[in-house]
Amino acid sequence: MSMNHTFEEKSIQYEKSLDEVYKKNNGIFYTDIELASSIVDFLNIPKNASIIDPCCGTGSFIYTLLSLGYENVYGCDFDSKTVIKCKNLTGSKNIKKMDTLGLDGETILKKLNHTKFDYVVGNPPYAPLGKEVALNAEEDFVANVKNSGANLFVAAIYRAFEMTKVLSHLFCQKIFYIYRLING
Repeated sequence: MSMNHTFEEKSIQYEKSLDEVYKKNNGIFYTDIELASSIVDFLNIPKNASIIDPCCGTGSFIYTLLSLGYENVYGCDFDSKTVIKCKNLTGSKNIKKMDTLGLDGETILKKLNHTKFDYVVGNPPYAPLGKEVALNAEEDFVANVKNSGANLFVAAIYRAFEMTKVLSHLFCQKIFYIYRLING
């Protein structure tokens, strides 16, 4: 059995063990290795780049990047059991339990003892904010997310902009303006 197959089996098995309501309310969706590999290939990331997956789950992007020889790779997830699973599946010590949607980018970077990253990769959570789905963050940030699509995905994108070197807030506003046009 190949290492990829073993990783995928164990990752899927773990995700299936999670309560359906918990997955829905936290926007948890499995990313397969093939998709993670395709995205990494498409991005053409230099081998010496610093990379973070701020909502890494069991670590499909982390596993893919490490398998391709990247070394400066970090991951975070809000769920402590998932962080342990990710560390076990990927062998990485650079995985931290952290609410990267609730904390601002500067705090996240300090907790990781890192400057801004070259790349942010991953499959952010997708769940609309509402009665069952809350964002525990500073009031202004929550208001901004609500005005830009009211989804955990939006919060993840905004936080990615805070943690990376090259993206701008203005660009992010344009993305969400288009998102609102498309989605009413």
